[in-house]
Amino acid sequence: MKRIYPHTSPYGAAFNAARLSEACTLYRRMVDDDATICLTMAGALTPAGMGGGIIEMIERGLTDFIITTGANMYHDIHFALDLPLYRGHFAVDDVELAKEDIVRIYDVFLPMDTLLETDRYIQEDMDLEGAFSTAEIH
Repeated sequence: MKRIYPHTSPYGAAFNAARLSEACTLYRRMVDDDATICLTMAGALTPAGMGGGIIEMIERGLTDFIITTGANMYHDIHFALDLPLYRGHFAVDDVELAKEDIVRIYDVFLPMDTLLETDRYIQEDMDLEGAFSTAEIH
């Protein structure tokens, strides 16, 4: 392969594999230089299964602070309450899912009861009154 394309790397050389390789190289430099690292997250990463990686980054001290949308905090509560989420397929008809009381986040399926129980927990079991921000949930 090196004869055919001398610029390949062991981490991948094209499309998103190349971008991931570049990101890993940059991240390694940031860690090695003891830079202040902010992990920013938008969208529902926790129901997509990224929570374990985020936890590991925190536990290993590989991020100094996190900025996230409310979606990650809200959906992480499903795991804390041991509520079900399922892997589905992105092409499933939302109308058919709705008939079964299932909400879809791309290819993650959530029973409506998971959302309702999470809402109930936030409203009744957390010590929050009136309007509040995600910072207060943390």
